[in-house]
Amino acid sequence: INVHGKANQFDQVVEVFEEMKLSGVELDKFSCCSLIGSLTKSRDPRHAELLMEVWTLLTNQMPQMESSKDRTALSQTITALLGYFGENQQWERVGEVLADAKRIGYKLDVFQFNTLIKIHGKANQLDKVVEVF
Repeated sequence: INVHGKANQFDQVVEVFEEMKLSGVELDKFSCCSLIGSLTKSRDPRHAELLMEVWTLLTNQMPQMESSKDRTALSQTITALLGYFGENQQWERVGEVLADAKRIGYKLDVFQFNTLIKIHGKANQLDKVVEVF
């Protein structure tokens, strides 16, 4: 997943994920974060459903994410998802990610706030920018 993601080979990232599922391999928290990180780089709206599927897998593993390394990976993952869904103007999904983050006890950091301001600003949603700020 990481190798193909770094090479911007997003179709291969999806293929690896599908092969893992067919083989019965369950994604751990780091595989979920890697998959999300790779596919959000594509900005391809075709990946939205898969991203939400993997996000759900990840949020179900949250009690296991307790170290600072885990929190850093989660921060990067949430930021990437917000940027991806915002740039694709999938505002309902932005809301879902924020609601899930709140549900699992994650407190947004400066990276997520900056991303929210950026995506709402690009969409000319100035009322949302003010609300976030």
